[in-house]
Amino acid sequence: MREELKAIGKHLLYWFFVFAVGRLIFLSYYFPTIKSGIGEIFASFLYSFTLDLSTASYLLIVPFLIILLSYIIPINRNRILYIAAIPLTFIFNLITAAELCLYAEWGTKLNLKGLSHLAHPSEVFYTATTSQIMIFLVAVSAQTWASLWFFKTLFPQETISRSIPEKRKIPFALFFTVCSSVFIVLGLRGGLRQIPVNQSDCYYSSENILNLAAVNSAWNLLHSITENPGITKVNPYVLLDVKEASSIVTELHAPEKDTTIYILKNAKPNIVLIILESWSADLIPSCGGDSGATRNFEELAKHGILFTNAYASGDRSDQGMASIFSGFPAQPLTTVIAQPDKFPKLPSLVKKMKEQGYHTSYYFGGQLSYGNIKGYMMSNEMDRIIELDDFDGSIPTGKLGVHDEHVYARQLEELYNTKQPFFSSIFTSSTHSPFDMPLKKFPISWGKNENPYVNSMYYADSCLGDYFRKAALQPWFDNTLFVLVSDHSRNSHRNWEFISPMYHKIPIMLYGKVLKDEYQGMKIDRIISQNDISKTLLTQLRVGSKEFTWSRDALNPFQKPFAYYSFINGLGWVTPEGYYTYDYDLKKYYHNTYPDQQTPEIMNGKAYLQVMFQQYLDF
Repeated sequence: MREELKAIGKHLLYWFFVFAVGRLIFLSYYFPTIKSGIGEIFASFLYSFTLDLSTASYLLIVPFLIILLSYIIPINRNRILYIAAIPLTFIFNLITAAELCLYAEWGTKLNLKGLSHLAHPSEVFYTATTSQIMIFLVAVSAQTWASLWFFKTLFPQETISRSIPEKRKIPFALFFTVCSSVFIVLGLRGGLRQIPVNQSDCYYSSENILNLAAVNSAWNLLHSITENPGITKVNPYVLLDVKEASSIVTELHAPEKDTTIYILKNAKPNIVLIILESWSADLIPSCGGDSGATRNFEELAKHGILFTNAYASGDRSDQGMASIFSGFPAQPLTTVIAQPDKFPKLPSLVKKMKEQGYHTSYYFGGQLSYGNIKGYMMSNEMDRIIELDDFDGSIPTGKLGVHDEHVYARQLEELYNTKQPFFSSIFTSSTHSPFDMPLKKFPISWGKNENPYVNSMYYADSCLGDYFRKAALQPWFDNTLFVLVSDHSRNSHRNWEFISPMYHKIPIMLYGKVLKDEYQGMKIDRIISQNDISKTLLTQLRVGSKEFTWSRDALNPFQKPFAYYSFINGLGWVTPEGYYTYDYDLKKYYHNTYPDQQTPEIMNGKAYLQVMFQQYLDF
């Protein structure tokens, strides 16, 4: 039994060696272009650990089955393990060698889009230079030789003749299966962690090539394939003529009059963006919700500008981040920031703020590997990122990380010494299940099946109120604009259908003493989206925002009022005249309050998704 478990351990070591060789060749090849020091370059081998472990755990399934078979049939186990390792090693080395040339051309790792080009080998052969072909062949050969040499070193090829008494074969096999299965499953998740491993775990440097070097090539390609099932080339949402759809979308985003209302006393204030996890408008009385859970938010609204008819474009935090920071709507089927080859092509509110001299920061009490948010934020060149591992271990946590009150406190502590102007973001988490916020008892008794969520809103709202009372004492407070927005909504005590507009309705509010007096306490009922935050802020700062083509100035009273949101394989579309939800799989409307299916509003929503998804594919 010891030899079998030892063999699994040796295989794990083997695959770490294979991954390291590929990474070393990549870094050596691009070394002249890397600006970072040697220490930061070699840190990629350290930060690669979790994804390498996850990838190796997938590959361990093969030797596990071979060793299990050896309990039943007498075989030359090491010889068969070697034969099985050859094609797996060769495939991995093909991927990493291809990336040597691919990165120079696209600045990315091999993904499904790049893989699709290999369906036409002659095209690849004729477009590649002689030097690229030679580099590819040398890299594959060198990696494969070094890898298989190391394998033979770990596993001598002589025949293993081990006799196990018949009565012990089944107990041995069962014990080996249990031990190996536990190890492999934990490895697949990247170890003992609440959230499964993601590319973000490897992001550590401001130089993106080092982050990409740390990301395991096989894991990245597999993730790209699973994130884009059958939609790499063909847009599944084409229902209109391409030119007609493009014209409709252009018209939707063209206001009747290019103007706005300027609400700020100072055109260059500090900005604090508070992203409220899963806050539903159903618990905001001013947005049509029930009272009792968000009294502090309501008090702030009396002195802020509240958008009472706002919608989230998706239903996941990673989708919300792309909507808020890039003004890019959520997609059905997939998420743009889960794909490192695509999200660098999005416009970036963070980069725009940095161009204006703002120091940028992002605070979260959990693990930003969720949804690849950390990778996205680092690609946006966020100056400072604080997450779970950056908090003192003595701070009490829940299953998802540090509670809201401590995240707020950390940001206030650091902003005191942060150079102004700053653009600082907080992403809360206490209103996410399992709702293990530090309340001794639930103060709210109503809420039916969502009573824990309602009480988590009560706790989160109390933390928000405490935050603003303490922030008001800060020297930077009077010159700071606070933007409060939910990343997405969720099911509430009202139990709306998941695809209904009411489910996706969220609060958005601008707040702060920097608001002109005449606008404090203002409520705007025009339909808007979280996508509109980027252009709205940049317009107030008098900064160009033409690259944010999917974002609108929410303070321009002449903007066309509409909101789009996505679900599994469909869209929802909301306007003052009504709404509809359409499923592309079933080719049916779940809701449609418009008079007929040919009304312009129906076409507008479908054109919006068609054009947006095509842009996503083109990234």
